[in-house]
This record gives sequence, C-alpha cells and structure tokens, in this order.
Amino acid sequence: MRVVGVLVFIFVIFLTGCTSAIKLRAADGRVAECGGSWMLGVHAYSSVERDRACVNDYQRQGFERVP
Repeated sequence: MRVVGVLVFIFVIFLTGCTSAIKLRAADGRVAECGGSWMLGVHAYSSVERDRACVNDYQRQGFERVP
C-alpha cells in the first residue's frame, strides 16, 4: 500500500508544471510580465503556449526580454 502511495505522489509531481515569470521592458521604461504561474495536469502544457504568445505579443509592440 505504501508503494502505491509513493507512485501516486511521483505521478502528481510529474503532472505539475511551473513556469517562471518572463519580464519584458520597452524603450520608454514600461515593464511587462508574462507567465510565472503553476498549473496541474494537462493545463501545464497549454501554459507554455500561452506564455509564448504573451511574449510574442509584447515583442511586436517593441518590448525586449530582460535578462
């Protein structure tokens, strides 16, 4: 029974996604942030796409990623 609990715990850890915030800055000093959230399950995969779309939108407006 203990082994099953450990396997379930490991499975949940693998399904959890965490993304760090991506900061962007415009030439006039405005700052934007994309991402920085955690998701569980299948939504973890869609959060990566959502973050990528957010960054692309801001970059089209002249923002650049801050290291």
